[in-house]
Amino acid sequence: FRCGSFVDLFDQIDGNDFVFIDPPYLDRLGYTEGDGGFKLHRELLRCLTLTKAKWMVVHLDHDFYRESYKDFNIFEKDFIYAQRFGKGKDHSGAKVKHLYITNYKVR
Repeated sequence: FRCGSFVDLFDQIDGNDFVFIDPPYLDRLGYTEGDGGFKLHRELLRCLTLTKAKWMVVHLDHDFYRESYKDFNIFEKDFIYAQRFGKGKDHSGAKVKHLYITNYKVR
């Protein structure tokens, strides 16, 4: 495990590593300010495209991710949050569709 900027992390990993990414979700409650927006997500895509490491990204279904990662493996799955608090509201039971994106084949 490492803590720090994901850009710096990609300078330290190689083809023997596995990277799991759960970035701030675009257009999602709680991630509207200070998350880097599309700039962050484009930089993440650049890093993932260049690395030799295997990786998996989890993100809410979003046009940016479907289009930007269309050359990778994209799987979708319905997801229900057991507990989710944001802006003083209980959103437990909220239903969403998650995208699971990899640069390797999943059986």
